[in-house]
Amino acid sequence: MFAYMTNGTSPPVGCRTCGHHCADAPLVLDVPDVQRLLKLKSRRSVEKLIHSGKLKSYLVGRLRRIDIQAVHDFLAEAESPESRAAAS
Repeated sequence: MFAYMTNGTSPPVGCRTCGHHCADAPLVLDVPDVQRLLKLKSRRSVEKLIHSGKLKSYLVGRLRRIDIQAVHDFLAEAESPESRAAAS
């Protein structure tokens, strides 16, 4: 930290909420990326979430892409009390 104050360069910018370097994370993911991120067993599981409308995605040419925000929205929806009540 001291080196940043003395040489005039600013410290690395972290996430405003958690302090990590989230700027290195991609903004757009493909299906295998989402599969790994959500720790799902198959690509088909992600495709089912997309086709059911639970996970928003879009096509770029012939390639399916998912915004990282769509993954966050999906996880927030999965955690909500309303979705838990509907699941039981």
